[in-house]
Amino acid sequence: METSLRVIVRARPMNAREMKEGAARCVEYFDATGQIVINGASTFAYDKVYPDTVDQETIYTQSAHPMLDHVFGGFNATILAYGQTGSGKTYTMGTEDSDGTDELRRGIIPRLVDNLFKRIDDSTVPEAYKVTVSMYEIYGDHIYDLLRPDKVKLTVHGDEKSCKIVNLTSVPVSDLKGALKQLEIGCHYRTKASTAMNAMSSRSHAVFTILLEKAAVPSDESSFAAKLQLVDLAGSERLKKTEAAGHVMREGISINGGLLILSQVITALVTKQSYVPYRTSALTRVLQDSLGGNSYTIFLACISPADTNAQETLSTLRYADRAKQIKNKPIINKNPKAEEISALRAQIKRLEKENSDLKKGIAPSTAAPEQISNTVEILALKDELIKKDEDIRNKCITLSDCIVRLNAVTNKNVRLESEKSKLATALTGVKQILENEEMLEPSDVIHLVSQLVGSEIETTLIGDDENIDETQVGMDESIYDAERLPELQTQLDAIEKEIALKDANREKELETQKEFIEAMQQREEERTQLAVKVGELEGEIAKLKNETRKVNVASKLAEERRQKVERVGKTT
Repeated sequence: METSLRVIVRARPMNAREMKEGAARCVEYFDATGQIVINGASTFAYDKVYPDTVDQETIYTQSAHPMLDHVFGGFNATILAYGQTGSGKTYTMGTEDSDGTDELRRGIIPRLVDNLFKRIDDSTVPEAYKVTVSMYEIYGDHIYDLLRPDKVKLTVHGDEKSCKIVNLTSVPVSDLKGALKQLEIGCHYRTKASTAMNAMSSRSHAVFTILLEKAAVPSDESSFAAKLQLVDLAGSERLKKTEAAGHVMREGISINGGLLILSQVITALVTKQSYVPYRTSALTRVLQDSLGGNSYTIFLACISPADTNAQETLSTLRYADRAKQIKNKPIINKNPKAEEISALRAQIKRLEKENSDLKKGIAPSTAAPEQISNTVEILALKDELIKKDEDIRNKCITLSDCIVRLNAVTNKNVRLESEKSKLATALTGVKQILENEEMLEPSDVIHLVSQLVGSEIETTLIGDDENIDETQVGMDESIYDAERLPELQTQLDAIEKEIALKDANREKELETQKEFIEAMQQREEERTQLAVKVGELEGEIAKLKNETRKVNVASKLAEERRQKVERVGKTT
């Protein structure tokens, strides 16, 4: 199972000096369980144990290579080599490998850098990546820049959570050759000395740092800045064995003192003390992220299998056993400005889409649920309003037809009343004549009646006979229409109510559309403000890049002047 801090033990083969001394092996390895036994008594268990027969490629493939996954995921990573002087730390790390061409002896650093650039070249957006390297040493509890000939002493700023080395030289590189060139320069200026234990003993702790930055591009909006630290610690020493004296002896004492403080920090982390003494030494300050902080870390303990070094090997194994209990908390290192610009661009795209949706009268896909609900309701009301308008139009046509027919019936009733009055007058006259108060002859009575009503009664009777069917039909229809008047009035009232309701719905719809228009205007204002902010941030980034370029140019000019001065001095 992958953990934030893994402890690996590697044993080197016995060297000529140990064989000459008649040393015997005092270490047993159990690869399957990750256990190691020293002097047949003390047993330790680690994440991985490599005997002295394991080659460089196996160690890299199984242990160091997976760290690239973390780095390209945006996490910090550290590989830290610890052990007795002459135990193979520098060989395993490949710190002194300037060309990386010897596949058998090739260490972790050249292999990691090579695979890092291959992975960038194989990515879909290689142009989005930028790699810079730096290298410094911790000598006598002071930090020195190894990529400058004058080895400038640097200061560390920060707090208990993180720290930064001020004015540390960072060199952009684009391939393995360029990175190994900087590694070679750093190793050239690293402090070394010869002791009885090691002909080229490192007298300082060296840190080679690779910074991988990924910028956001249109096809990939993610961005991060991940730091990979490759730490080659100076070896712990016993003065009796190193036979050091004078200045070299004082260097050994300083190295042991720094490693002791590192041990105290590890103990404080393991026992979960409230105070961790990171600030006690420069070494522990620069390793804050690696031990108990924001980093995936490999603690690589290098040991000698010879019984003449059993005491130092046991000390190293105990050191590594305590480190195994540390728990780091790695998090993705996102570039704040690039992340903000990416977020603002995404927000601008979203606002533009919402504006487009608002102009079309529909809710944006990212609208709130109540907005979506209101829009759906408005669309449904629009459809219903169209149907109701059609129904009202049809009912109005029916009502108009009914009114026309009602007017016709009314006119017919007026005409019939007039005719009825005429007939009544005629009948009254006929009645008076028939009473025959003047005692007229029947023939005279008939003659008078004929004169009174005459052709008018005949015309009326004939007209009625000719139009009897039409009149009957008209009367039937008039009776039918008159009976339906209350029903038609009820329908008319219902139609008026529906019209009033539709007017109210129209008012609501107009109000809702007004709110949408206001929201669209607000979105447009937000988009404008965000575009201005993006422009300001991009201007700030351009300014920072320009200042960085000026600093690099000034550094190069200073270096050229220094070299000219040296050449003039040599010629004189």
